[in-house]
Amino acid sequence: MMNRKQFFFFFSIYFLIRVFSFYFNPPTPLLHGSTINTALSLIILGLASYWMIKGDLRGWLIVAAEIVFCGSGNILSIFSVSLRTALLAASLSIYFVRAWRKDKLNSIIRFKLPNILIFLLIDWAAIAAVIGAWHGHQISLIFSDFIPYLFFLYYFPLVALLKSDKFKAICFNMLIAAIVANAFFVICSFIAFYTGQSVLQDGYYHWFRDVAQGKITVLGYNFFRIVLNEHLVLVPILLFFAYRNMRRPDRINDLCIVSCTALLSLNLTRIYLLALLAGLFILFSKKYLRQWLLNSFILLSCIFIFYTGFSLLSSKGQNPGWSYFGFRAFSIVMPETEFSSLSRMILLPQILYKIQLAPIFGHGLGDTVTVHSNYFSGSIITTPQFDWGFLEIIDETGAIGFILWLAIIFYILRVSKKNMGDFRPLYASILSALLIINITSPALFHVLGIITLTLLMALGRAFSAPPTGTLQSEEPLLISNEDGKQTLASTG
Repeated sequence: MMNRKQFFFFFSIYFLIRVFSFYFNPPTPLLHGSTINTALSLIILGLASYWMIKGDLRGWLIVAAEIVFCGSGNILSIFSVSLRTALLAASLSIYFVRAWRKDKLNSIIRFKLPNILIFLLIDWAAIAAVIGAWHGHQISLIFSDFIPYLFFLYYFPLVALLKSDKFKAICFNMLIAAIVANAFFVICSFIAFYTGQSVLQDGYYHWFRDVAQGKITVLGYNFFRIVLNEHLVLVPILLFFAYRNMRRPDRINDLCIVSCTALLSLNLTRIYLLALLAGLFILFSKKYLRQWLLNSFILLSCIFIFYTGFSLLSSKGQNPGWSYFGFRAFSIVMPETEFSSLSRMILLPQILYKIQLAPIFGHGLGDTVTVHSNYFSGSIITTPQFDWGFLEIIDETGAIGFILWLAIIFYILRVSKKNMGDFRPLYASILSALLIINITSPALFHVLGIITLTLLMALGRAFSAPPTGTLQSEEPLLISNEDGKQTLASTG
């Protein structure tokens, strides 16, 4: 159940973080990082580390809060290092050192399928980073491609954390607050631009692009399309709440579904809509046929109604935006009619050619693709954004890396069939949505995509284990003390 006090507290935190980063920004291509931003990040890092060393659950809640509230992870930083990366290094170091001191390290790194897959993929990513450096790729691009793989290591503490009801309850309230706040934030940004309070290339626009890691594009009739990197996992989240609502309808699910559909109506990413349709199809159940029909109809209707409403608002009642919506859908089969589809098709032949040159080992992390196009005044374009997720994996990590990714995906499907019972359709729908989105976007190997996969793996493992009180644990677990605090200890 939603805790109202926690919801409003987390809702406020979401906006306070963004207001703070606007006035005290991290380093960006245009601005030096604020020392106040670094100071606050150091305080958060120190507090989280202290609590984790003491075995206090609040340390891990800070890690979860940064992931949930800070979007793509660039809002807070310690000099040029993001707080998310610093928390990753600190939390995992503390976790594995504590496991070693309790003689539990061998049980964590033992010969088990998920452990093997995680370490093999990270090891191969490290090799791909070396290959990238050998090919002369930009070091910053290599690091930005490699660091997300390390988030798979959160699998080990997550298996323990997910057995804590307190941790799950607080994180659930964080997620609800973040979804509603994100919708409010995006709608306010839309209103600011269409009313002229903000304009393209002003200070807020650059903050939104460089710090919030978003994109704002003006379309016809003064409609502004607004995209944020964290929207890569928007469809899986929407499918999660739709699944909950089909089984047990409540206002919390309705609130989150409405918020997510509002975001999709302003995002207008075609692959997201395709992933949503596929996910809803997988959630189909004869047992819950009425609820499935009702929720699917309401969900899709909300997207259409919100999009129409925002279009009428921005055009002052002149245009409902249906022609552009159809134009975006038509460009899927006729890519030359739309700029982003056209640019993606121009990149495709060169990407396929590069893959043919190094099909087994790949060209290494941090790779770029260069094309010469008459469509863009005959200019030569070099970009690290392939716009083809699976092809980027194959190009950078080769067939070996691609096979390891497939092994992770098939393991998640296997564990869902074996351990998740009624949650199997939800697992399949979320995973299918991520795979579809990854066709044209880096959904799988983005930090949030990897965290989603890691969460699915850890949930399967946590649900498969007997209750804490009856299990001689294989890893350090979070258990409650009599004083109500959560400590890292062994159940043995």
